[in-house]
Amino acid sequence: MSHRAHQLRLEVCVALISPLFISCAAHRAAGNAAPPERADRVAESAEPASPTADADREKMARTALSKKLARSQKFAPQWTTDSGDSPESYAEQDWLKHSIDGGGNGPPAFTAFATARNDWFGLLGRPAFGTGKWVPFGPTNGQNDLTNVFRDRTVYTAGTENFGGRTTHGVISPDCQPPPGECTLWIAASNGGVWRTDNALAVDNPATPEYEGPTWEFVSATFENQSVAALELDPNDRNHKTIWAGTGEPNACGSGCEVGVGVYQSKDGRKGWRGPLGSAEFFGRGVGSIEVKPGDSKTVFVATGRATRGISNTCCGGTDALVPGAPHFGVWRSQDEGKSWTLVNQGANALCTASTPDAVSLNQTACSPRGARRVKIDPVDPNTVYASFFARGIWRSRSNGDPGSWEQIMLPRGFVGPGGPTTERDEFDVVVLPSGETRMYVGAGGGNYSGTGANAARLRRSDAVRNPAAAAVQASWVDKTTFSFAYCEPQCSYDNYVYAPANPDNAPNSGASPDVVYLSGSNQYNENNTATGRSNGRAVLLSTDGGEIFTDMTEDNRSSVYPGALHPDHHALVVNPLNYQQFFDLSDGGVNRSDGVFVNDSADCLTPPHSFVVPSRIAFCQVVLSRVPQKLTAINRGLRTLATYTLDYDRNNVNRITAGTQDNGSWETNNDKENWLQINIADGGPNRFDATGADPLWALTAFQAGQLEVRYNPMQQYDVNWIADTLADPASNPPYALEAAAFIVPAESDPVHAGWLFTGREHAFRSTNYGRNPILATKEQHRANCNIWNGTFADINNNGTYDLPGDACDDWKALGDPGPNGRLTSAAYGADRQDIFVSVTQRAPSDPNTLWAATGAGRIFVSKNVDNPIPAAVVFDRIDNDPTATNSPPRYPTSIYIDPTNSNHAWITYSGYNAKTPATPGHVFEVFYAPNASTFINRDGHKINGYGDIPANRIIVTNRGTYYVATDYGVVVKEPNSTVWKMAPAGLPNVDVADLIYVPQTDSLYAATHGQGVWQLKVQ
Repeated sequence: MSHRAHQLRLEVCVALISPLFISCAAHRAAGNAAPPERADRVAESAEPASPTADADREKMARTALSKKLARSQKFAPQWTTDSGDSPESYAEQDWLKHSIDGGGNGPPAFTAFATARNDWFGLLGRPAFGTGKWVPFGPTNGQNDLTNVFRDRTVYTAGTENFGGRTTHGVISPDCQPPPGECTLWIAASNGGVWRTDNALAVDNPATPEYEGPTWEFVSATFENQSVAALELDPNDRNHKTIWAGTGEPNACGSGCEVGVGVYQSKDGRKGWRGPLGSAEFFGRGVGSIEVKPGDSKTVFVATGRATRGISNTCCGGTDALVPGAPHFGVWRSQDEGKSWTLVNQGANALCTASTPDAVSLNQTACSPRGARRVKIDPVDPNTVYASFFARGIWRSRSNGDPGSWEQIMLPRGFVGPGGPTTERDEFDVVVLPSGETRMYVGAGGGNYSGTGANAARLRRSDAVRNPAAAAVQASWVDKTTFSFAYCEPQCSYDNYVYAPANPDNAPNSGASPDVVYLSGSNQYNENNTATGRSNGRAVLLSTDGGEIFTDMTEDNRSSVYPGALHPDHHALVVNPLNYQQFFDLSDGGVNRSDGVFVNDSADCLTPPHSFVVPSRIAFCQVVLSRVPQKLTAINRGLRTLATYTLDYDRNNVNRITAGTQDNGSWETNNDKENWLQINIADGGPNRFDATGADPLWALTAFQAGQLEVRYNPMQQYDVNWIADTLADPASNPPYALEAAAFIVPAESDPVHAGWLFTGREHAFRSTNYGRNPILATKEQHRANCNIWNGTFADINNNGTYDLPGDACDDWKALGDPGPNGRLTSAAYGADRQDIFVSVTQRAPSDPNTLWAATGAGRIFVSKNVDNPIPAAVVFDRIDNDPTATNSPPRYPTSIYIDPTNSNHAWITYSGYNAKTPATPGHVFEVFYAPNASTFINRDGHKINGYGDIPANRIIVTNRGTYYVATDYGVVVKEPNSTVWKMAPAGLPNVDVADLIYVPQTDSLYAATHGQGVWQLKVQ
């Protein structure tokens, strides 16, 4: 998810003090209690507060924190702004960390990807290390904390029971029958593979102890890559079992929109997958859409586009990454059921294969710089094919997609040539009208579509796209903006989908006329605000009159305060083949199902917490809420698809694990691998327990972009308290918020000094009081002032005004020179490897004086006086430029593991490719620190039986001296005194592993996968 922190409008009500411990049974009961006086929303308070005091606290908290977060957005530096198309976007950052060589050169040749893949296969061919086996550690039931009374509908997903990871596409069998009949639904999860349920319409009975909802099965374990974004049922298979799956995700994002390896086909919809097909044409790209020609199963169209590679524990986000040297992208056609493929269109009158794919990607040609996103076949004439292209509009072929037969039937908006935006995304669907002509619905957004005025994203419609000449079609488009405007902004290149049930490829027997269309996009957060709002967010819309009027499907009618709600970011939708009013929404939050019944909820426009007051907005609201789902049900139980960034374990209770995830907040479990509780929202940054174990209740948590918080009670979402004024508020002095930072920043709890914390932007920072401003002497005072839900954010230094840093919630101090020269990225530390940001901070567990740190350009630092009471007196020694360290790579360091018995001895992992830095190869280094004489020993081994040219994301060294390394493909192992690298034991799918933790008390290794949740290995 790419939404900004200032959009997390934390509307709040009253003070909540006492911790609440919630059992799974309590959560189950809570999800079915009668709103709004929900038993699960009961909060105990230390003392009763008056309604007036409550209202004052609400107003102060809402104003203070929302302004703070808005400032963070307005003045965000280049590395932490989602700039969409620029090289400073998060995805470009994610690519740079894999390829930068310190010399300002471009990314490596595509052969680096192929080499990495071959090296991985070489590892797969060696005997695995150990006799254990990776086992899933959940969550398969990621539960919302429904006890948080402040998370009402003005925040988002207030009453949503459970969450899954980003779900990019889905198909449903036309044979679907109501329970107890079979209804098969397949979904594609970003980096999570293909999942199937045969009882998609099953309804759980809360009165019984067993779960009776849909049962999910992971069916793509044999795939080389679990990044899947496209599914297609062969319309010619009368049994509706033949399914195609496309790997790689071409949505414009860096938070997991990873490259694929080709397409797969299964004849039974469950196993026996054939593939990857089209490896030469699709490897290193993303498959966004697959279409099998009716009447001819051998003819298959595939839309491919750009995608990125590599997710680490300090990550990412934004637009697509540039991948020079990969194959050309666009619409491909096979006429032999996937054995061979031909590129037929790239969003221009002629192919651009005479230019390099790099030139196309850089928008230097007439062709789409990002590729094709959607391909569909006409519902009347199977020889007519339509395709949409990023920044190049929509094209049509009336000759079975033959090269040279394509015509542009809808132009992109505004200038899109060299130097223009590349992210306009035109999603579409087609239906046949009673006249026999073909209507097309288009959801147009991104690029030159922006804002809520004349340039806003919108639904477009043409009622004749098949027969008229291309120029006539271009002139026929009608904009239906009244209720669709801005539906997918500000991230239409990521959240955008159009679904017309009457399309024969969708649900022609569902009762839908050609006038029925669903439009999916991104939550309009400010429309759900108290007083000034006008809708439930308009993230998913439905029209039954051809787009004239849309109503809001985003929230249901169960409660005016805590309704069941859809996740803010939406990627696909399907309906019950027998009832178009019952839909399955596929989003960053997994899968949600409506009950197929609509009700009029317009009274909620005037009901708290909406309480809308602007007459024109009330009128708008009364239209869009005149038809909403009676009930929305999250059906993610049994799915293991959360995309995790970071992990940690509680030193007092090693069975208590916490994780940060992509767009689904932060999570915690206590000795229950299936049931995890969501303990924070937004994108889940670093989550850490007290590494000394001194405070068993304290924990660090975070939003994206270095917005750090702390918790004082386990298993509770309410108790999240801000500690990021110094780091993330540009009103602070110095304005460290203007420094570059990773999307998921490094942050550590000190294993030596209780209460000390470390993090990094361009400076390294230290807290010596558990992140808390010492003026706020107790947890209770900190909670009252800085709680993200209902803190007062008051004038705590009593100087008569709220200002920073005096009234900061935190005690962070920059280490070293507090000015620009103290940035570890600055020229003060040398002319080379400048810029980017701090990618790693790591504390020596045996030495109170030592901290290691790294920057994204490959600088490595050691401080031997980091415990100096004067922060400005801390000294960093840069060691990658020592005369003895000439072999240190100028690539992105992803982790540092310090020897528990020797603070001058560490292991460092690097992302990127040896092909980029051939003079300084290596991904795993053993490093010995000595002033001006540090040594870097490459532990990759020899080419035969070695590590290979595979980006490394995290290293753990066990107490036996065994190396475990997380990679873009899985986990590998090297035994002590050996140069041979092997696979870790079996069980883990081929999936990006962003983080690893080792729990010595149980000899367990935990892997944070970016799309398959958490996995555990008992080390043997």
